[in-house]
Amino acid sequence: MTWFIALLFGFVQGLTEFLPVSSSGHLAVISMLTLENSDIFFTVLLHAATFISVCAAFRGEVAGLLRAALAFVPDRVKRRPVTPEQRLLELMAVSLLPLAFAVPFRSRIEALFESPAAIGLALIATAVLVLLSDRFGRGSKTLRDIKFRDALIIGLVQTAAIIPGLSRSGSTLAAALFCGLDRDAAVKYSFILSLPTILAAAALESAEAFAAGIDPARLGPYALGFAAAALTGYASIGLVRFLTGKGRLKYFSIYTAALGAGLLLSRLF
Repeated sequence: MTWFIALLFGFVQGLTEFLPVSSSGHLAVISMLTLENSDIFFTVLLHAATFISVCAAFRGEVAGLLRAALAFVPDRVKRRPVTPEQRLLELMAVSLLPLAFAVPFRSRIEALFESPAAIGLALIATAVLVLLSDRFGRGSKTLRDIKFRDALIIGLVQTAAIIPGLSRSGSTLAAALFCGLDRDAAVKYSFILSLPTILAAAALESAEAFAAGIDPARLGPYALGFAAAALTGYASIGLVRFLTGKGRLKYFSIYTAALGAGLLLSRLF
């Protein structure tokens, strides 16, 4: 892996992980164009970089959730009232449950990364979801108002988003808006929910990464890609928060629809 390829993959991962345009779809397209693939260890590093981006962007909320997690069992033993942060942890657990049912189909889903047509269709589906949510998502629920039913719906949509081309951030953001969350709450829940999701993906890949070994000659490019993903990830979170609040997600919808159509047309010529 060259320095340029590492920088390119890191930049694309960080930029598209949180924009509603599908990082998996973009990385697949980059691989097709450059004939380069991100090795498994580098993939884990990129996940770690985007994890750090979310922690930095929502450091107050993340710190509160960590304190709530540490106090969860003692509070239940002492029968103390559930705090808003602890309830949010419960909601996130409900949202994560559907992912367990997708693990047995992992190899079939990974095969879709080689299919421009499948990725193109998924990108168009992302465009439709984002456009509809931007147009009709006018809810007023805050994080304290989320119901367990809402959390399950968001989790089911997130599980579908493991298909390359179907944006995780775009899908969960759309689902949250359709469930009646206000725009700020929808963005926060979507991105905070990405933390355990990213950790789960990294955990699945870590065993394979260390079994395959690490090439010391690639440590420099790895570090460059990691830094690029972390910095662009942080910037893209800010961009999504701004555009969601302004009701301008349609711009992402236009872009993903065009990219998806381009991939479909590429199969005809």
